[in-house]
Amino acid sequence: MAVRKFRANLPAGSGVTVQSQPLCAGIWQYTVLNVADREPMQVMTKGSPQALTVVTAGTDPCTVEVKATAPPALLNAAAC
Repeated sequence: MAVRKFRANLPAGSGVTVQSQPLCAGIWQYTVLNVADREPMQVMTKGSPQALTVVTAGTDPCTVEVKATAPPALLNAAAC
């Protein structure tokens, strides 16, 4: 899972499940994950399904890069 590589504090078996299926716009994807004993994690990725790159993962996905380059529909979904 690309998020586990990006967020090393999510070891295998940490109870991560998908809260909402990915929303896609162009090469960008946005989804919300449930993490056991934590707040939901919002994840922005980009790239093809075979080569996803995590742009940001956390409780606030609205980083400078996301605000500047993500498609408007995903910015709206993430409340950026």
